[in-house]
Amino acid sequence: MASLSDPERVRAILAEARYREVAVAPVTVEAVWGRDVRDAVDFLLSRYPGRPLPAGRLAELEAALLPHATDTGVRMRAGVWLVTAVRP
Repeated sequence: MASLSDPERVRAILAEARYREVAVAPVTVEAVWGRDVRDAVDFLLSRYPGRPLPAGRLAELEAALLPHATDTGVRMRAGVWLVTAVRP
């Protein structure tokens, strides 16, 4: 399975689906990664099921996320693709 993080792959998939005027632009947004540090850690680790972290590494991950914890969640900048196209 090819990654959709590659703009050329996104363009190819949409072209194959007969979309026109496909544009892919990088955008930086503030994303909420979890309600709190533990929730953010759970979210990040859910991306790699079956790969538990040793306790020391888990503590390092929690410490890295702690400065981003706010009363409205763990917030960090994220790079995403804004994809637009014209549907035939």
